[in-house]
Amino acid sequence: MRKLEKAMVTVMLLLIVIFAYGCAKPENTNDTGNTDKTVKAYAKSDIEMVPIETELDGAHNGMYVVTIDGKKYRYRMSSKRIDDVTVSEKIYSWANKGNIYDFYEVKEYPDHVYIWCCEHRDGTDGTDYLIEYAPSEGLPEGALEEIINDGFVVMKNGHVIEGEDKWLEFVEKTGAGTSAEIKIAHYYVISGKMAKNLYELTKMDYPNAYLHLLKYDGNNYTLSPIKKENGEYIIRPDDEYDRAETFKYMKHYTEKAPSATALYTTFDKYVLVDDAAITWDDIWNSTISSSHEARLKYAEVFNKYEYKDGVDPYELTLVDIGFQ
Repeated sequence: MRKLEKAMVTVMLLLIVIFAYGCAKPENTNDTGNTDKTVKAYAKSDIEMVPIETELDGAHNGMYVVTIDGKKYRYRMSSKRIDDVTVSEKIYSWANKGNIYDFYEVKEYPDHVYIWCCEHRDGTDGTDYLIEYAPSEGLPEGALEEIINDGFVVMKNGHVIEGEDKWLEFVEKTGAGTSAEIKIAHYYVISGKMAKNLYELTKMDYPNAYLHLLKYDGNNYTLSPIKKENGEYIIRPDDEYDRAETFKYMKHYTEKAPSATALYTTFDKYVLVDDAAITWDDIWNSTISSSHEARLKYAEVFNKYEYKDGVDPYELTLVDIGFQ
């Protein structure tokens, strides 16, 4: 009975605290008066937060603009668990079309690299989650020239613009069973049609590039993410989105555009696969399939498009589309 009474008292106290804080997680007292033996360190991270210049505010398409001490900072959803932090003072609030977003400090990150978001939609009690500071990911001026000078085969928005001769040499060597390696850069700029708000929030992330080393050992192809460190390119550790992968075959596909509305007439692709019988249609159908099990493992490593006359594949058109 004492355990039950203790549990009921605990629940009542939690309800009181939750009522006081709205939907925010009740503040723990890890620094004072806490019976938990684990003491959390409230230290600054190594990230220097840089404010952005924008007219936007609040939540937009999975990103957030939060004003802190009179300056605006960009945030994105975080995969970090909310149980790992301690909510503290409210630092900002934003409302739009009946939806309210309250933003709170967390004690473990006093520099605001992570902050707590409480989202009230259509009058609901609220949903809690963490958001994290989203720094600019765009490359500095001159980065493309450096990549080219460092001997990469470069695909710009998927189309080869540099190093095609190096690529054909690699294909000839590997086709003869000779070991070889080549550096590949997938370089991206903003193009196509884009909502103005989305452009405003993401323009700082372009141009960007994904760098890889493709090696053939006489039997298999291995594609590894690389980075430049102290003037040399090294294989970087796997992460959630980019990791080393090994394939048995490299297939060459030359196909016509799938529809008359395409910007190109034909394409030339080299794709890493594990099954020599796989066709481009097999890959395309697996890509658009709603079934995760039906998706094939593959990696496009070289693309060349024949664009239609007058087409600028890198043209950017901004449109007024409201979103949140």
